[in-house]
Amino acid sequence: MAGMFMVIQHSDSLAFSIENHSKNDHTVEVKVFDENNDMIFNETYLSNSSTGIYSSIGTSTLGSYKYIVTLDNNITKEQNVYVEYSDYLIIGIYDEEYEYSDEVLELSVSAA
Repeated sequence: MAGMFMVIQHSDSLAFSIENHSKNDHTVEVKVFDENNDMIFNETYLSNSSTGIYSSIGTSTLGSYKYIVTLDNNITKEQNVYVEYSDYLIIGIYDEEYEYSDEVLELSVSAA
């Protein structure tokens, strides 16, 4: 089983974490849109095997946001998030045979 991660950082701004539970390195593109469907964030990350990345987007505005996450230019998922002060998006990457997830790319919302 790949390494486990715990996010210990708190942020009052829009944020997400990338948790690579896979045995492989992956590229992860993260786009974030505000309530007016304006893109406010667009970055691509290299996520190494069994590592985690935490990123704060730098806006403290509460409200609805849409995340579009693309894994290895191949799998794309979308998640709408209503942000309160300590909510953030977790982007989980798993091997196909990972026993705790049915999906290679999983998006979930968590409160810090």
